[in-house]
Amino acid sequence: MYTKQIRYFLTLAEVGSFRRAAELLSISQPALSNSIKSLEAEYETELFERGPLGARLTEAGQTLHGFLRNAVDSIDRGKREVKLLRGGSKGHIAVGAPTGLIDQLLPEVIAAMGTPSSSFSYQVHYGYLTDLLARLRGWQLDVLLTTYWPEVQLGPDLVVERFAELGLSIYCRPSHPLARKRNVTLDDLAAAQWILPESQGMRSFVHEIFGAEGTGRLQRPIVHDYPPFMLRTIRRMDLLSLVPDYTAEEYVQGGALKRVDYPAFQGRLSAGVVYLKDRHLTPALQRFIRIARETATARYARKR
Repeated sequence: MYTKQIRYFLTLAEVGSFRRAAELLSISQPALSNSIKSLEAEYETELFERGPLGARLTEAGQTLHGFLRNAVDSIDRGKREVKLLRGGSKGHIAVGAPTGLIDQLLPEVIAAMGTPSSSFSYQVHYGYLTDLLARLRGWQLDVLLTTYWPEVQLGPDLVVERFAELGLSIYCRPSHPLARKRNVTLDDLAAAQWILPESQGMRSFVHEIFGAEGTGRLQRPIVHDYPPFMLRTIRRMDLLSLVPDYTAEEYVQGGALKRVDYPAFQGRLSAGVVYLKDRHLTPALQRFIRIARETATARYARKR
């Protein structure tokens, strides 16, 4: 559907060799070279640096490559969507979310999408915000149902529909020495053993607790990037952890975890739906975004 010239450009950019690209495309090397020269003439700039080691994208070539790659991905996605509709499906949605929202909110959203829910197909990806944003911008995800810290700059290329402000607290198991202490001090926190998420957002909140200079007082923490592992670990060991309240909610209700009351820290996370501005919203994706917004707003409004 997209032109041969675009396919030639993308293939050469991928392999970095006129000879190898021509072989993959089943055309002659002069034909490929003429096609690239024609494209460069159209854009009035060099798109590749030619050298003994092959062909490398120029700055202009890198810029064009990003746009054309996204355009081709969008065309391919359109083909898949039409095929799904032709087969009786209402569409496909690739959604990214952190653990807590996947466990709690996403099943509600999928259930509310329609009966039977199998009319829609899904891919669900867990990750921290930085990883999810990279996948979203790489067109691997359609939408994020995610949390983000207040100071993060998500960028003008994104649509951000915020639906809630969520708490972020320090947790430990009920037998921890700080679990029953009324007036927890910064010295208490610095003397305790911690397990912390390896994420930019959580590091900024740790700095908020201890201060830029005081962070060094914190004993070297265990660092892990999977919250369920962290929660299971603090349930078995005398560790502190900084996690979103919604992630620890069921453990607190079951008596397995307790929040450490340190009034000087009032951590808040925003939660919302995030998607690319230039992403074509299929009917399935429009419905998902609307239901996610409505379901999440109702869920977190009940807890206030």
